[in-house]
Amino acid sequence: KSVNLNIKGLNNLKTELNKFNIRQIYISSHSARIDSYSDYGRSKFLIEQSFLSDNHEIIRPGLVIINGGLFKKYFIKIKKTPIIVLPKIKNLKSFYIFESDFNKALNIILKKKSNNIYNLFNEIQLIKFINTIQKFNKKNKKILKINFNILLNFPFLKNLGLYKSLKNLEQSSFKRVHKMNDFEKKLVKKKFNIKNLKRIF
Repeated sequence: KSVNLNIKGLNNLKTELNKFNIRQIYISSHSARIDSYSDYGRSKFLIEQSFLSDNHEIIRPGLVIINGGLFKKYFIKIKKTPIIVLPKIKNLKSFYIFESDFNKALNIILKKKSNNIYNLFNEIQLIKFINTIQKFNKKNKKILKINFNILLNFPFLKNLGLYKSLKNLEQSSFKRVHKMNDFEKKLVKKKFNIKNLKRIF
């Protein structure tokens, strides 16, 4: 219900702004796809289609690396949890963009429209992503790898946000639908390392 209200609200806003011929840019997500495991990813995809149908622009950022928001929640969880649980899947990746890169890219896009879709994200193996945060926090917690398909036998566990998030990462890692062009690659420069993390914390 909340997803439908979100879609309806944004479509109503878009329709009203269309009357004034205002340039519109929708900040979507790397997770936006019709076959997403999460309501978030599916709703982002549906809103994208609505904006693109009116020749508006969309930006698909990865997880924004910032001292706040969703990344800060992940950062704190990794710092506080006694054991880090990951799926037993090789080459699972995380997709991200540092806030400073996102802001610079947005300024460039605002100055001149060059496309209708902008994919803005870098990628790193999930295990390296987590280990980098561990090193930054000077921690070395045990990482437990399990077969996440086991959760399919337990409906109440399957509905957990963690399961859906990891299944989305699996989709993005091995069934890619969003790819960056040369212009977009030039906009996303910062790598996920301790040096760059120190600049935001």
